[in-house]
Amino acid sequence: MKFDEAFAASLPSPEWGHDARRSAWALIVDVGQWAPYLAEARQLLDQRELARVRRMRRDGDALVLTLSYALHRLLLGHFLRTHPAVVDVYRDHLGCPRVAGGAYGTSLSHSGQWIAMAVLERGSVGIDIEPRERCAQVAELVESICHPDEAAALSRRSAAERACALLKLWVRKEALLKALGVGLTRDDMASFAAPAGSDLFIDRSGERLVLTMLDQSAAWLAAVACAPGVPVQSFLLPAAP
Repeated sequence: MKFDEAFAASLPSPEWGHDARRSAWALIVDVGQWAPYLAEARQLLDQRELARVRRMRRDGDALVLTLSYALHRLLLGHFLRTHPAVVDVYRDHLGCPRVAGGAYGTSLSHSGQWIAMAVLERGSVGIDIEPRERCAQVAELVESICHPDEAAALSRRSAAERACALLKLWVRKEALLKALGVGLTRDDMASFAAPAGSDLFIDRSGERLVLTMLDQSAAWLAAVACAPGVPVQSFLLPAAP
């Protein structure tokens, strides 16, 4: 089975994402399950994407980036009903993915073996994913991640609970920054609180966004940011057929 056929066969249905257009659609992928399609995935990338892949120093990083770009193209092609190779997706000056014409907002995240992608028709959306094993690695980043109110709340938790809660905060704030189009600007991450399921008003942009934690997994944590009232539909893409 070809790469694009395997992707289509793994979706819940041919009309997934088309039957409730005002939803934000999130797809979670285990990179390792799609590694056999690496050669075909590389053929879908444009020259700019291939150049970014070539800058990766480790083979594992190159594999993840290649599959991230290719699967993102397949997802956008599914929504646009066009071949993934001709999807006009580009990165803005901050590295955020954009679909030419503005018909869809989109976001892409990859960390470890996991890829997360989100699509929303005519609206801003951001997504972020981290492996749960990263909980221990962010334990010392409280001051750079947490608003003072969040730091105070975390201080009352056990060390293990604090580490997990901090990583949840990280993915929510990353998703928010991506939805705002400043996904690579994290200097002010501690300047705002990011509770799940609450409306946020960001003074700089004037845009209200809601943060939704995706279904809990033993392997990863992920969050989506989008406008209030927009349902979030998520799906864990199964192994390639």
